[in-house]
Amino acid sequence: GIHERPHEALKHCAGEVTEALVAYLDYVYDKNKKEEFENELADIVICVLSISAREYIDIEKAIARKSKQIYFVWLKFFIFHNLQFCT
Repeated sequence: GIHERPHEALKHCAGEVTEALVAYLDYVYDKNKKEEFENELADIVICVLSISAREYIDIEKAIARKSKQIYFVWLKFFIFHNLQFCT
């Protein structure tokens, strides 16, 4: 649902994550339940996009920035570990 306050919307998103976890565990044991898992993941994305829009957050820009940060963390990790193996 649509919530008036961001903290209520975030709590709703947390509930969607919990539902996705349950759906995933069902899917692990029954591959016929893939669509339910997909639907729960979609609910999470919709929830995040809704909050982003209401708070005037450029979520694409934020994801790009975060992806770049994660990429550099992994790059540093692999370089560090590869250098250890080379010495």
